[in-house]
Amino acid sequence: MSSSKTVLKGNINFYIPYDDSLIMDLNFAILDKIGGWKDNALVFEFPNACSSSISLLEYPVWEMILKSINVTDFSCPIKEKNYVMHDLDMDSLVYTVRKSKMFPKTFFYGSYKAKYILKKKNSNTQVACFIIIVDVARPWEDTYHYQ
Repeated sequence: MSSSKTVLKGNINFYIPYDDSLIMDLNFAILDKIGGWKDNALVFEFPNACSSSISLLEYPVWEMILKSINVTDFSCPIKEKNYVMHDLDMDSLVYTVRKSKMFPKTFFYGSYKAKYILKKKNSNTQVACFIIIVDVARPWEDTYHYQ
C-alpha cells in the first residue's frame, strides 16, 4: 500500500439477505454554486434490488465489489452475514466504472451526493441507507487520486 493509493475498507453487515424482495432507490443531489445540495437531480427506483444491481453496475464492477468482501458466488441473493471489505482499490473501481456502458460518455462535472436506499417491497419499510459524495471532474483535472 502506498500513500498515493486509495482503498475502501470496512464492515458491511447484512441482517437480511440482499435479494429481489427489496426495492432499490437512488437519489442524487448536486452541489449548487452557493454550497447547498439540490435534491432530486437524478432519481431512480429499481423494483428488484439484487438483480438490478447486477444490471446497473455490470458484471465486472459487481464482481470487483463482491470479491472485496470475499463473496465467491456473484449471483443473487447475497446471504445475510457480516462481511469485511478488504482494500477495494478506488482507482481500479473508477476505471472499470468509466469503461462500462452504465456511465455516460458525457456527464456534467460537479459534486454529487448519491443516496442509496433499500426498502422492503411488501411494506415499503426502509431497511438500509448508504450515502456517498462523488466529484465528477473535468477531463484535464486529476480524477483518479483522492486526497
